[in-house]
Amino acid sequence: MFDVIKWDILSYCVSMHIKAKKKDNVLWRVIAVYGSAYEEHKLEFINELHNIMACWNGPTLIGGDFNLIREKCEKNTGNINQHWANLFNDWINKFNLMEIKNPSRQFSWANNQDNLVMALLDRVFVTTCWDSLFPASSLASKARVGSDHTPLVVDTGPLKIPCTKQFRFEKWWLNIEGFDQMVAKFWQAPCHLQKSIDRWNFKIRNTRKDLKGWAANIESAQRKNKQSLVAEYDLLDIIAETQSLSPVSKKRMNDISVELTKIWSNEEIKARQRSRERYILEGDRNTAYFHSVTNQRRRKKQICQLQGDEGMVEDNKGFVETLGLQLCSVEDSAERRGKRRADVYAEQGGGSGQDATTAIVAGT
Repeated sequence: MFDVIKWDILSYCVSMHIKAKKKDNVLWRVIAVYGSAYEEHKLEFINELHNIMACWNGPTLIGGDFNLIREKCEKNTGNINQHWANLFNDWINKFNLMEIKNPSRQFSWANNQDNLVMALLDRVFVTTCWDSLFPASSLASKARVGSDHTPLVVDTGPLKIPCTKQFRFEKWWLNIEGFDQMVAKFWQAPCHLQKSIDRWNFKIRNTRKDLKGWAANIESAQRKNKQSLVAEYDLLDIIAETQSLSPVSKKRMNDISVELTKIWSNEEIKARQRSRERYILEGDRNTAYFHSVTNQRRRKKQICQLQGDEGMVEDNKGFVETLGLQLCSVEDSAERRGKRRADVYAEQGGGSGQDATTAIVAGT
């Protein structure tokens, strides 16, 4: 858990000093930024970045929409303002900031127009002392559906916090079609008790038990549907980075947005109801500077997703299945190549196909 010690709200940045309760009371800072998109305000924004980094030299994570590009390859058109790029890079180098790169996406912003423009505007930087505190930190992205920016998620290597499975009446249940009939069915279950209080307790317990099971099934189906829709939208969005989408694909992206809006509405109601429950993640601690260099190398080598037969996979189960299929494919290809070589060997008078195969294997 963490305690927020203090915070500062500036024109383009919001800064918070955070103390970790279970990490020797380590104090570090997180800064959220939103850079100006207008030329006349960019110099003011860059000056504010310099000031906020100069006022404290402790462990710092700073990220958000900088609205600045470092080099031409970070925009699909290659058209950038080199003056602002130089000033941005000067700020990064001055404070020895390390960028935690997104391994799965080339760009983080798109204009969502037919004449598609994409750029890398959203970033996360850390100081070397912050990186030594959280050597297992990594950056992941979520689907850009419903926005022109790709959401970024920083993972510091969190501990899983257990939660009790107590019953709660969820307000979003009222949005599910047939909910009233479902409650009536649970409430009218047969009861052979005679006393009114006993019958009341029985109906309450029975309805609560059945609602928990019903809600678990609904949430599971909703999560699977959401994951499927987001993955489909993300795949189409990645394709749009390299080629124009067909009208059918564009319509499908719009339809997915409508379906996800309904799911998000239920999630928003649930979040408001549980707004008092806040969990903050924490990670491991390490102290040597060169671990920062090692961490950067590890992040570059980390496999976050694989291309499978049915699209991108990101979970361990999907990794195992994908690698298993690819291994079988490689073994089948090697076996077919061996058979072809054996047949050629036999046709050239080198013996039977079986003898040739034995000879080839012995030679390898």
